Amino acid sequence: MDAIDNIVRDTDQPASGRNAPRWRRIAEELEQDIRNGVVPTGSPLPTVLELASRFAVNRHTVRQALQFLQMRGLVSIEQGRGTFVRRPTFDYRLGRRVRFADSFIGDSSTDNTLIGAMEVEEALDKDAHRLNLPVGTLLWRFRTLRHAGGAPLATSTHCLEHARWPDFDRHFVRAGMSFTRALASYGLSDYVRLSTRISAVLPTPQEQELLNISSTEPLLLSRAIDGVSVDDPIHAVTTAFIGARIDFVVEPPVG
Repeated sequence: MDAIDNIVRDTDQPASGRNAPRWRRIAEELEQDIRNGVVPTGSPLPTVLELASRFAVNRHTVRQALQFLQMRGLVSIEQGRGTFVRRPTFDYRLGRRVRFADSFIGDSSTDNTLIGAMEVEEALDKDAHRLNLPVGTLLWRFRTLRHAGGAPLATSTHCLEHARWPDFDRHFVRAGMSFTRALASYGLSDYVRLSTRISAVLPTPQEQELLNISSTEPLLLSRAIDGVSVDDPIHAVTTAFIGARIDFVVEPPVG
């Protein structure tokens, strides 16, 4: 705790030059490496021992520099794994009409990938309740992986009624992995978000692999239902977002 307090106090000192603390000058040099792409986004920095050797200082001084960079939001220190250059954070709008790609605020390029094949399964209690269907109704179930800024951001599991949306697997692929465009191909031009529940969780082994994260990386889990109306839900989707890469922006209802 004392080391962090010292970092906070020392940020008021000169940022460069002979009077700056040694750890601060190391942090500045590492920041330049990050901003110049010497260490790419998502990649690990050299180990504490390697940095101590490079700058001819002790490990405590290196750790102070790394803690400062973490406070600046440039790196994340992961226990047992090392220090990694942080990927960019995205603002994601939660509103009445949620379209994944359109919900990103600002200049954010995203792409969606289907993971494996779509399965047809009988609805269990949970999914049947979410979609207002009898238990045992056949459902489409599939998983997608969303990238943003060239790196994994979220993975989603989707459920919708099989009989209502025949050949959805082909419609989805033809629509370029866009759920909205796939539904439009059936003549459904609009739908709304009926509910969203968000909680913090740790990743499953499959989520670790898909999102390229450690077992201790927090996720924000969104459980959502889309529908034509409150009485007509059509799509249940559970999305695991990398918590450090997403900021949810909640829009109040208009009127």
